[in-house]
Amino acid sequence: MKHKILLPFLFTLLVAQVLFAQVNLVPNPSFEDTVSCPTLLGQVTKAKYWYDILNTPDYFHECSTVSAISVPSNVCGYQYPATGMAYMGGFDYYLGTDTNYREIIGAHLIEPLSIGTTYYVTFKVSFAAGVFQAINIATNRMGILFSTIDYTTTPPHINNFSQIYSDRIIADSINWVTIRGSFVADSAYSFISIGNF
Repeated sequence: MKHKILLPFLFTLLVAQVLFAQVNLVPNPSFEDTVSCPTLLGQVTKAKYWYDILNTPDYFHECSTVSAISVPSNVCGYQYPATGMAYMGGFDYYLGTDTNYREIIGAHLIEPLSIGTTYYVTFKVSFAAGVFQAINIATNRMGILFSTIDYTTTPPHINNFSQIYSDRIIADSINWVTIRGSFVADSAYSFISIGNF
C-alpha cells in the first residue's frame, strides 16, 4: 500500500504546518503565494490556487496595508501565522438567523488521489477571538473534505461528513491546534474543501 502526505496550511480557524518531508498535494499550502495582497475582506482568490466555495471566507496576509486583514492584528483578533506570513479565516458556525451558515475554502489538488492509497492529513486551527460576537463561538467538527468536484457552482452538502475532522471543541485563541488524521481514498479525489461540514 502506498502512502502520501497531504499538508494544507489553513484558516484563522484553519492553518496547517508542514511536518514531514513527503509529497504535499495541496498547492500553496501556507497561503503565502499571492496573486496580489488582499485589500478587502472576502478575497480568498488573492491567494494563488485558492477560491471560496461557500459564502465569504477571508484571506489575511502581512503584506496587506488594510488593518482589518493584516497579520497579526486584524478583524478576527490577534494571531501570528503558524508558519509563514498568511492564513485564511472564516465562520465555521454562525449564531444568527441562519444557524447553518458556514464559510468554506477550496483548491484543486496538484494531482488526483489514488484509489486505495492511504493519505495523511495535518492542519492547524486557531479560535478567532475577534471583536464580533458571532466570531466568539468555539466549535468542533472543523475538517477537510476531499471530492471529485470543485463545488464552485454548487456548494457541498452540509451533511456532517468530511474525511478528516476534529470532534474537539477548538477554543484556544493563543495557540494553533493541530488536527491530523488519515484515510484511504475511495475515489480519485481532485479537490480539497476546508471548513465545517
